[in-house]
Amino acid sequence: VLTLPGDKRIVERAQKSQIQELITLSFAGVKGTVDTLIYDDGDPGSGYYWGTGTRMAMRMSPLDSCRILAVQYYCWSRTGTQTIDATLYEWTGSAPGNQLGSPVSVSMNESGGWRIADFSSQNVNVSGD
Repeated sequence: VLTLPGDKRIVERAQKSQIQELITLSFAGVKGTVDTLIYDDGDPGSGYYWGTGTRMAMRMSPLDSCRILAVQYYCWSRTGTQTIDATLYEWTGSAPGNQLGSPVSVSMNESGGWRIADFSSQNVNVSGD
């Protein structure tokens, strides 16, 4: 497994609780190798909040054409359980474009920890952002 450079962390701060999201994109690269693109600076020092029904996006840029296998999130412990729909979109130059594949539901629960949205069965192939 090869870890590619590129640091960025997204943190959601919900009312009376916190969810930290470390966004990791795993994809099949050249010659069947599996690479991992990680956006993380190791410092959960900022936060974002958004209401029900809104969206947040992370633009990721693989170095070459690839098939997206999974998106991984790290969540702090929180009160209650929340489900998000991890969804992939193509990039159209200045904003997300058409949806790629189907959303994958990911449960964020009280125990916190890693959560994985598995896209491997959807055969989502990209050739850029």
